[in-house]
Amino acid sequence: MWTQQRVKKLSSATSLISVAVLVVIANYLGAKHYVQWDWTAGGLYTLSQRTELVLEQLDRPVRFVSFLVPEEELNPDAVEQIHVLLEAYRAANPGMVSVEIIDPRRDPARTRALLNEFDLDPLTDATDIVMVASGDRRKQVRLDEMLEYDEGGFGLPGGVKSLTAEAALTGAVVAVTRSRRPLVQYAVGHGERPMRGGEEGALGHFIEALEREDTEIVEWDALGAEAVPEGTDLVIVAGPSQPWLAPERDALGRYLESGGAALILLEPTFRRAGGGNLVPSGLEPVLKRWGLTPREDIVIDPAATVPLVGAETFFADISPDHPSTRNLGSRRALFTLARSIAMDDPPPEGVVLTALVSSTGEAWSEQDLDALSRRVERDDDEPRGPLPVVVAAERREGEEAGGTEPQGDEEEAGSRSGRGGRMIVAGDVDFLLNGSLDQLSNRALALNLAEWLLEGDRRLGIPPKERTLTRLFLTADQLYLELLPLLVLVIPLAAVAAGLGVWWRRRETGGSR
Repeated sequence: MWTQQRVKKLSSATSLISVAVLVVIANYLGAKHYVQWDWTAGGLYTLSQRTELVLEQLDRPVRFVSFLVPEEELNPDAVEQIHVLLEAYRAANPGMVSVEIIDPRRDPARTRALLNEFDLDPLTDATDIVMVASGDRRKQVRLDEMLEYDEGGFGLPGGVKSLTAEAALTGAVVAVTRSRRPLVQYAVGHGERPMRGGEEGALGHFIEALEREDTEIVEWDALGAEAVPEGTDLVIVAGPSQPWLAPERDALGRYLESGGAALILLEPTFRRAGGGNLVPSGLEPVLKRWGLTPREDIVIDPAATVPLVGAETFFADISPDHPSTRNLGSRRALFTLARSIAMDDPPPEGVVLTALVSSTGEAWSEQDLDALSRRVERDDDEPRGPLPVVVAAERREGEEAGGTEPQGDEEEAGSRSGRGGRMIVAGDVDFLLNGSLDQLSNRALALNLAEWLLEGDRRLGIPPKERTLTRLFLTADQLYLELLPLLVLVIPLAAVAAGLGVWWRRRETGGSR
């Protein structure tokens, strides 16, 4: 016979089981029909319509693997915000998008397995990345690509100013799902620096980093070439020590005019005899048509020199006023024996010129190269700093001379339609060599330059998202006449009144039995 106690126990058990079933159903529905409300002022966690369209049109699975670890000096909540954004990517198309967030400190075994899978060496490769993969295609998105920094000032510390993560991540999704890899031709035949190899004077580490960015890189024998190979997305000319001949130069010029892209690194090569003049690269006429003239000089910057090293080795300032360097936030790169690049003012019609990396204002253009073996001093006729050592040039139809870098939607990488060519000219190749690539911000700068030339700045019209820090400012009257009475009197008295009400109700209930 069922007693009242058994009925109560059965009722309690049934209630618990019902609650558990409801929780399971709610979790299932929540996972299958993920909904997130974004209450941030800048919409940090809301995907743009362009990103949603890219994810909706996916025809192959895309995988995100985050190796990011919060660091106190980088605002740990910024990494957490990136992880929340990744979950929004998964929720937008759960059938095609997967997300895995790894903490190398808590799960070293899984971390090692993933590093091996993606051919990453934690000793030499950056691991503060989000890896975006689709099939055998993969692309790294570095932390510095997903954040914009504020250097601070007026006694205030620097920090993360805004998130560019959505633009970088969506660009990576487009990159790993496009029909083909970008094709880079590495020019040889004129005494260029070695493309492969681990010695300090080669570009092997830079080339390997580019290849991990889902890029195909091959050598191109430019000696005697009459045209740049069909389908080329970027030409790299790394420190030629012998001049390019007119037919070869003209082939590169035609390629650029047809919408091509080139990274030209002009190492100062001294003549073996006949004075201190530099060996010409042979590319000067092509550069002049773009409004650029490499000076026959060496930049001397005593205000930014490296301790215990000569003033020809200096810390150069990276400008944040260009898509290729915007996320570097006024950082510095290390340059040695760099030439300065003179920019026409105004530039040729339709050409936009931007100084990406420059010396300080205390630098000068040392043109008496024979004097480098002794103590050098600035002559009155030598140009003073800031002196550009890396310059970006872009030709666009209908662009007025001296225009600023245009913004907006870009076409997929590999297509040169709709633009008139891009070029970055540097007066130094050393900053990309194995021995210097990991100094200061050299690696980030190098990869950013290549990304922009390969149209990696196509952010699909997705702007950075400001990280707004909301502060409450109160006057003395508001603090002492309004807020203080609320905290000291109203809230405590309300709690006391609630307690008295409960006590009175129990007293009345007990008295009625």
